[in-house]
Amino acid sequence: EEEIKVRKPSVGLIGDARVVVQQILKEAKDEPFSLGRSHPWVERIVEKAKENVKKMESYLAKVVVPFN
Repeated sequence: EEEIKVRKPSVGLIGDARVVVQQILKEAKDEPFSLGRSHPWVERIVEKAKENVKKMESYLAKVVVPFN
């Protein structure tokens, strides 16, 4: 119980597992795990990916000859 409270909000689910899961899926609709492009978490990941690409561009642009 203490660990659940520390990390993030939680909800207890009581009932027949099959019925409860069906109800959750019904509410989740078509895209249950989609946050959309406007979600702050998704925006930060996209921003970080762009930063990583910029860092790697100089390395990828170099012409490297193997030591063989």
